[in-house]
Formats: sequence, structure tokens, C-alpha cells
Amino acid sequence: MLPTLEISEPNFHMFDSVSNGKFTPNPKVLARLANAFYENDSLKKSQLYGISRTTWHYLKKYLAWMVENNRLEYDKKNESYKPTESGWEMFKMILMFYSQIQKKL
Repeated sequence: MLPTLEISEPNFHMFDSVSNGKFTPNPKVLARLANAFYENDSLKKSQLYGISRTTWHYLKKYLAWMVENNRLEYDKKNESYKPTESGWEMFKMILMFYSQIQKKL
């Protein structure tokens, strides 16, 4: 049997919904960010940009959404983002969800 090649994913920002001025993030992008924060508890915007695999415009929406919803805090001194306690809880739930999906595949 031939090895399975990784299938390229569409730009996930296309599936984020913005209606009535309210941003709804894609859980897959949040899972990528969660994995990154579990490896490094503080990340700069440029690091998060590469990890998110979305556009700069949409990354700013994700960061603003997470800060507004008390999931991330911005450290002006280090110019980096760090999850809050509720952010860690959200990331944990997202990663548990995706691990269950992977088991079913």
C-alpha cells in the first residue's frame, strides 16, 4: 500500500464567519494555536501567523477575539501573547475534541 500524502487544506479563513459584525473562529485554527501554546506558553504575533496558516488580516481577528473573550492576554513589554486560565481551558477542550475525532478516523 502506498503512503498517504498530506492533502493540502483550503485557506481556513474562508470558513470563518463574520455576520452582524461578530467574528466566529474556526476550531481547527484554534487547535493549531492551542498546540503552539502548549509548546511555548508565550508567542509573538509573527510566530502565531505562521502557525495559524491563515492570513494576517484574519490572524488579527483571532487575536482580538481571544483577547476580548479573556482567552489571551497581550504583554506589551515582550510584545507577545499568553493564554489566560480560561484560555488554557478552551485550548484543552479543543485539543480533546480533535483527539477524539482523530481516534475515529
